[in-house]
Amino acid sequence: MVGTGKTYTLALSTLRMIEVLGAKAARLCPNILVTAMTHAAIEAVVGKFQSLIGHYRALKERDSSWLDVISLQRVFSGATHAVPAGGKVYIYAGTTYQLYKFCDKANLQAHLIIIDEAGQLALGTAALVIRWLAPRGKVVCAGDFHQLAPILGAVYPEGEEKLPLFGSVLDMLMGRQQSGLTIARTLPNSQSHAEEQDRDGAVVQLLENFR
Repeated sequence: MVGTGKTYTLALSTLRMIEVLGAKAARLCPNILVTAMTHAAIEAVVGKFQSLIGHYRALKERDSSWLDVISLQRVFSGATHAVPAGGKVYIYAGTTYQLYKFCDKANLQAHLIIIDEAGQLALGTAALVIRWLAPRGKVVCAGDFHQLAPILGAVYPEGEEKLPLFGSVLDMLMGRQQSGLTIARTLPNSQSHAEEQDRDGAVVQLLENFR
């Protein structure tokens, strides 16, 4: 997902998913992790969630009771943050390190992981959060591969078969080749959502950008 307004789209899509799941949301997707490269980016996502929740509640002609199941929490200290009590959809936003410590303490599995500014987050850093993904959980990465990627001081392996360990998590998902950055697998516009569901585990790039 690339382009202006992606942070808004991330928050809106997540809320819409919870609304569609309805009474099943707390059972099917109880734990959502949100992270990014910087505190400013994390705060931007949290701000969009808070703003959208406020707008939803302001729509008197629509039932907003489904919002009561959502618990949006900013994790500043993973070692001391309160563990989930259950019965809600918990959205935990924080740095990869704090979320790692929190999930380790709470023995928590994430059913959805959202990574904003993924083009700037190193693969090894993102792995701190991705390791807590539930067996059938999903990862959503939003970013711009034209932005400056992480700069790491290391000895890079040579050869075509080298593992993509030294770029961003977005680079890894999209796939790097010597000829340049290419898409590993994409979902054609004509392919239905049902067909996409059959491609369990596939990497799907969103090709449309709404500004």
